[in-house]
Amino acid sequence: MASIFTVLPSFQRETIESIKVSAYYGKDYLHKQFKTATINSLIICVLIIVTLSLFQKWKLLCFTPLIFVIPLINIIFKYSYFNNKFLHQLMFAVFVSTLPLGIPLIAIPFLYLKSIKTIKVIQHVSN
Repeated sequence: MASIFTVLPSFQRETIESIKVSAYYGKDYLHKQFKTATINSLIICVLIIVTLSLFQKWKLLCFTPLIFVIPLINIIFKYSYFNNKFLHQLMFAVFVSTLPLGIPLIAIPFLYLKSIKTIKVIQHVSN
């Protein structure tokens, strides 16, 4: 449930102009988005870790890394399907629903490279 709250800010689209004027290019821009999502997730995660520790629910602490992973994957999908918001949400829903099978994990490196390529196309970077 907490990862759903951490995913919500990454569904917000920044304008193409803000991507073009950013000081970060391509991979650096994507990593900056990852860093921002991680910091946002950390705010929620700290509260959950403290609460679970107080109630001594040690087994549930094993699932706290998902609070960080799901928003990062959503950012990859966001930039892979930047031009089509509906397709982004559909593909992310399919990914999350089939995650227990493990099959979608194979696609993450390819989607990462596609995200970088999409950002570079928007920024018109040649490298």
